[in-house]
Amino acid sequence: MLEKPKRLINNSNQAYFTAAGAFALVAVCLVFYQVNGFAIPCLWHYITGWHCPGCGATRMLIALLHGDFYQALHYNALLLVLLPFGIFLFGDAIYHRIKGGKNVLDRIPEWAWVVLVIVMLIYAVMRNLEAFSFLAPTEL
Repeated sequence: MLEKPKRLINNSNQAYFTAAGAFALVAVCLVFYQVNGFAIPCLWHYITGWHCPGCGATRMLIALLHGDFYQALHYNALLLVLLPFGIFLFGDAIYHRIKGGKNVLDRIPEWAWVVLVIVMLIYAVMRNLEAFSFLAPTEL
């Protein structure tokens, strides 16, 4: 009987590669912004002229790296509020991928994801209305 071939990358190594890849992608985007002075353009904004829920995210991360929390809030308030949760969920997923067991993502009910999508859609619409123009990504 044939023996099952060994995987070249086991679960713990795969988790490390995933984390390293995510951090490398963020680092490349941030270096690109620092060197060229402009962020990766948003295709949605380019086509429609509307700000998507993610517009200003790169500039928000740069502002956070410079310690300018207030400016980061003006670039993208929603993502700034969600960032600690995202970091926690990502770290928890990597940890449980290595150690085994159910991570927090597996225990979040489906309705919570639906609420998150609805909040992001409402935020996307609001930041494009004149009454809520303070939500659009702005320089101070």
